[in-house]
Amino acid sequence: MTSFTNRIKPDSTELERYFLSVYTGNLWDALEKIKDWHSPEHIEKEIKRLRKINHLYKKAKGNAERLAVDRGERLNQAQDELAFLESQLQQQALPVVPKLTQKQADILNDYKNGSGSLAKYLSVEIKKRDYDYFARAWLDGYTVEKPKLFYLKAKELLVVGDYDHVEDLWLDWNKNLTPKKQDAHQFTQKELDSFYSKKYEQVEVTE
Repeated sequence: MTSFTNRIKPDSTELERYFLSVYTGNLWDALEKIKDWHSPEHIEKEIKRLRKINHLYKKAKGNAERLAVDRGERLNQAQDELAFLESQLQQQALPVVPKLTQKQADILNDYKNGSGSLAKYLSVEIKKRDYDYFARAWLDGYTVEKPKLFYLKAKELLVVGDYDHVEDLWLDWNKNLTPKKQDAHQFTQKELDSFYSKKYEQVEVTE
């Protein structure tokens, strides 16, 4: 096999040197071998280019990962805040509506039509309060107002018939005294304001 390396000169280029090192007399065979040849300078330049691309890729990947973590943390924070607000809404006391309006959410149509005494009462109550208050009651539910009730007990015991052993005397619906507490009337504060006397002791109804 003929070698042509002896033709390599000090001033030969890198391509010439490589060509002569693979050339054996068959030009096409030599050309096939050197078709993918690159000079060391070109290879070094390509290495630098690839290193730069690799650096940019790692940087972009790191940024993407940090962004994903940040988004995840913000998402978790938003979910925590949402859960907290939902719990606050669940714990928030429902609107308290007057006892006469306990069916107000079911009879809004009557109120809109302006018919019925309850609807008229609702109209007054809504004007006294606000529309949002009753809208919440309609949408979220409500609790019925439970006004405080009182028994009236006589401060001075009287001998009534055979009840000389009576410990307490209570005022009934007709404002008569009775020794039986179960017969005593439960008065509202408004009723007490209209006739209350210091002769009686107010006892709040607790049962």
